[in-house]
Amino acid sequence: MKCLKKNATIIGKSSVSGGRALYQILGMQPQEKVQELFDTKEGNNGRYEISYEVVGNYVGDYNFMINFFNKDGQLPATWTNLDVVKSNQVLELPSEYYFASDPLSGLHQAEELADKIVEFTKAHQQ
Repeated sequence: MKCLKKNATIIGKSSVSGGRALYQILGMQPQEKVQELFDTKEGNNGRYEISYEVVGNYVGDYNFMINFFNKDGQLPATWTNLDVVKSNQVLELPSEYYFASDPLSGLHQAEELADKIVEFTKAHQQ
């Protein structure tokens, strides 16, 4: 999920910003509501904008976040009050690595995403 000032953007399966790495290389499956969005809406270059008012409908057990625009950390309460945010189940990704989709960038992104998932899983098993 990429954060914008007024909207959040859900990254699709064919999108840069980690979408190809997450879904195509790693074979991860989106949360049910996210899959429904992919199946029923037309994305803009593989990106799907949603209002922060409904962002809670699209979160899963854990979420990836790339904060491209709200660098001051000012995210809306509809995001910061979510259980996944409060319980530290958001894996933040560095924006500088998630703007390209060439094969080498995709491989780097997939490796980093896999490492983050392993770290997260280990931390939450304890």
